[in-house]
Amino acid sequence: LVANNGAPFSMGDLYALTLTTRTTKAGDTTIGHKGRGFTSVLGVTDNPRVFSESVQAQFHRGRSSETLTQNQVIADAFGGEIEADQVPLLSLPHPAEPPGDVQSLLEEGFTTVFELPLRDSAQHHGAIQRKLQSLDANTVALLPELARIDV
Repeated sequence: LVANNGAPFSMGDLYALTLTTRTTKAGDTTIGHKGRGFTSVLGVTDNPRVFSESVQAQFHRGRSSETLTQNQVIADAFGGEIEADQVPLLSLPHPAEPPGDVQSLLEEGFTTVFELPLRDSAQHHGAIQRKLQSLDANTVALLPELARIDV
C-alpha cells in the first residue's frame, strides 16, 4: 500500500493512467508530470488499484479481456475472443472496493491509497524493503513532505 495526503486522485488522473503521454500534473510544480511514472508499478504487480474520495478503481487484464470480448465488433476483429495477454494492463479501469486496510488509511486522513498486490510477494517484498532501507540523504532530501514509511 502506498498512501499520500496530497491532492486526491481524480477521474482525470485515472483517465491519464490509460494514456502513456497524458498527465494532469503541471510541468514545473509537481513530481510525475511526464505521465510515465505510474507504469513503473507494472514491474511488481498485475493488478494495481487506486482509491480516493472519488476514485475506486483497479486495472486487471482478465476483466478487460472479458469486457472487450462482450463487444461483438471488437470480438469479431480478434477472431471471437480477446485473450488477457493481448490487453495492455492500463487500458481499462474497472470498479474496485477498498479492502479494510485501505479504508483505514483513507479514514486516517490519507487522500489517495494505491494498492499494489505483489506478483511475487516473497521476491518483491525483500527487494522493496532493501531499496527503502538503502535510501540515502540526497534521496530523502527530495521528499521533504515524507512523514513515514512502514515496511
